[in-house]
Amino acid sequence: MCELEEAMRVRSFFVMDENFLLYRKRALRLLDLMAENDKPWALYVFSSANVLGRYTMEQLVALGVSWVWMGLEGPGADYVKLKGIDTRRLVRTLQSHGIRVLGSTIIGLEEHMPENIDAAIEHAVAHDTEFHQFMLYTPVGGTPLHAEHVENRTLLDRRECPEADRHGQFRFSHRHLHIRHGQETEFLRKAFDLDFRVNGPSIVRVVRTTLQGWRRYGNHPEARIRKRFAWEARHLAVGYAGALWAARRWFRSDPVLESKIARTLGELYREFGLKARAAGPLVGRYLRFTLRREDRRLRRGWTYEPPTFRETTNQQRRLPEATDDLTQWVPGPASHRLQQWGGPGGAVPARIWLLHDPDLVLPTGCVGGGANTYLKDILLSPYAAGRLCMSAEFGPFPEFSWSQSRRSTFRECPRRQWPPAGI
Repeated sequence: MCELEEAMRVRSFFVMDENFLLYRKRALRLLDLMAENDKPWALYVFSSANVLGRYTMEQLVALGVSWVWMGLEGPGADYVKLKGIDTRRLVRTLQSHGIRVLGSTIIGLEEHMPENIDAAIEHAVAHDTEFHQFMLYTPVGGTPLHAEHVENRTLLDRRECPEADRHGQFRFSHRHLHIRHGQETEFLRKAFDLDFRVNGPSIVRVVRTTLQGWRRYGNHPEARIRKRFAWEARHLAVGYAGALWAARRWFRSDPVLESKIARTLGELYREFGLKARAAGPLVGRYLRFTLRREDRRLRRGWTYEPPTFRETTNQQRRLPEATDDLTQWVPGPASHRLQQWGGPGGAVPARIWLLHDPDLVLPTGCVGGGANTYLKDILLSPYAAGRLCMSAEFGPFPEFSWSQSRRSTFRECPRRQWPPAGI
């Protein structure tokens, strides 16, 4: 993290761990190191509600937890991580300490049906998180849920649901017991729409919680913590004041939202005084102009379409030569095995499989040769396009008196790293 901080000039980190705070010893060790080295970092983490309850707010703040991505299913959801926890109260407590929350709610759980889906959506919206993600219940290859649908023959085939639509933001990739005929798409729209109508723009919610954190910790006795909250609040007085000024006028036709935005804007004015009062109208008028321009463009039919790009990690575009080091083409533990086994002049026959499901094996043939035998013609089947598992089996090796084949296995080989360009 120190190297990233220096090389990229950053002080905030998104920790890509499904439940980073679960390993308490590791998290508290990081806290100690941050304190020892005076690091005012901000961390964006995934966490479950029950794990958050194992820490005090003081520990979370000292650790730099700035954003929490947390599952917020309905009260009837059978999840251990939510048992006995008042999630609305937990969210309010986090927000009061300046910790912003990205709530995540699943639409289309097994117990969901048209008769109770509105209650599930309203429960999620009531949390008033800074961001809220609604996703369809989706069986992903390699999970118990996927295996269950395979066994029950309830997965849709690729003619009914193309691979490109299996992302949880459009339609089910399986047959739901109660929700049929594309109703799930409308339920998703309803959830996002209700969250916006009730809680307003996310930027207003972010300002509200960031301001709470600044007020609470801006004068904290520990300089490291003061630095982080000063950094997070650096745009409140000017940029965010202008954004709220523009948002208040944009929503004049909605008295409830206008009142909510005006309240937060008033708190900004009181906290930052003349600077915010001057910047609000000045910056806000420009932002309101851009809002109107964007609104006209959208009404003419313009849509957001992100550009498509292809990223490769090896730009040489060639097959490996006989003099190349084989290990550069093989990631993970298999690379270490090849270093051990690729003795001078030793034949290294190899068999490679790409595994998508535990029961599926896709053989890709054998390759052999000298000490730097390379692996080629790797099959990347569309069927194996999800969570790839790769198993490489090398041997036998008479020169080293190996009596049996040795296996080296590594999982989740990144798609952009394998196969190398040109193979």
